[in-house]
Amino acid sequence: MGVLRSSSDRQAVLDCGESGSTLRFLIPIALTVDQGGVFTGRGRLMERPQQPYFDLFDRRGISYALEDGTLTVRGSLSPGEYRLRGDVSSQFFTGLLMALPLLEGPSVVISTTKLESASYTSMTMGVLARCGVHVRWSPALNGFGVEPGIYSPFEETVEADWSQAAFWSAALSLGSNLRLRGLKGQSAQGDAAVVGHYKKLALTGEVKINLSDCPDLLPPLAVMAAVRRGTTHFTHAARLRLKEVAGAALCPMVWPLTVTPLREKSLRNCGENAFSLRANAGEALESTEAPGPGRLDSTIWLSPVVIDSRPREESKARPSCSGRPVPPRTKSRAFPDA
Repeated sequence: MGVLRSSSDRQAVLDCGESGSTLRFLIPIALTVDQGGVFTGRGRLMERPQQPYFDLFDRRGISYALEDGTLTVRGSLSPGEYRLRGDVSSQFFTGLLMALPLLEGPSVVISTTKLESASYTSMTMGVLARCGVHVRWSPALNGFGVEPGIYSPFEETVEADWSQAAFWSAALSLGSNLRLRGLKGQSAQGDAAVVGHYKKLALTGEVKINLSDCPDLLPPLAVMAAVRRGTTHFTHAARLRLKEVAGAALCPMVWPLTVTPLREKSLRNCGENAFSLRANAGEALESTEAPGPGRLDSTIWLSPVVIDSRPREESKARPSCSGRPVPPRTKSRAFPDA
């Protein structure tokens, strides 16, 4: 992240690159310590939803403008109650939890929906505690109590990243002899769930995986699902439409897929469209839009998603993402050391 100063009004200019978490973390901090800032970025960053913040700003008289790939916010936060949706991203909560202790009075941050990716806010609370800042979770409020605090320095070894390790675990499913080391087994990282999901996907038959607390695992899990024997159902995946890895962007990672709408009544009644992804080696990628009102474009993933791998002969080599054949597995591999 680059930091510059604006020559006109001395407001900080913050280049967040392509990092949505950086942008969402720094917005409330800038409002707390510098009465706002100017945020820039690259790629699809400014297309990422910021509506939970904008709704808060409207209620609190904070001005904001998103023009030509630049987001400008002006104003300041004050102690009080902050209500926002919890089913868009936990990053909005993390940003507020980091900023609000800097105020002079207590605050409450309430999720108006079920809080998704709750493990990430748990990590935030753990790090804040190490800094000497304490935040309380209240199940009755479905929110957090934040008291004024003073940040203190501390020493810590940063854990290895389970999110990145998940992609290497997918390589194991494709027949690699990799071993991953240095990962913390008892980790607060939500994506450490890849261990249990990996073991599920090593079995044959039908498997269901809930992505509500680990949406970023879908790309590597989809690779694993594409080469296993059985149908894999990914549920609670609607938020993936809001993330960097969306729509057909995932498909090239899983060798050619055909995407067709599911028309089963039980899935239509859940209020969200669903898609069936069938791994068809050697076929061209096709993308079929959902029919009727609320059609989807090619950048949206919907919930739930079903990946149905066709049974393969054990004696035949399986295609890999690189196009080279992968030797058939005789038994599932144990997950790497953690």
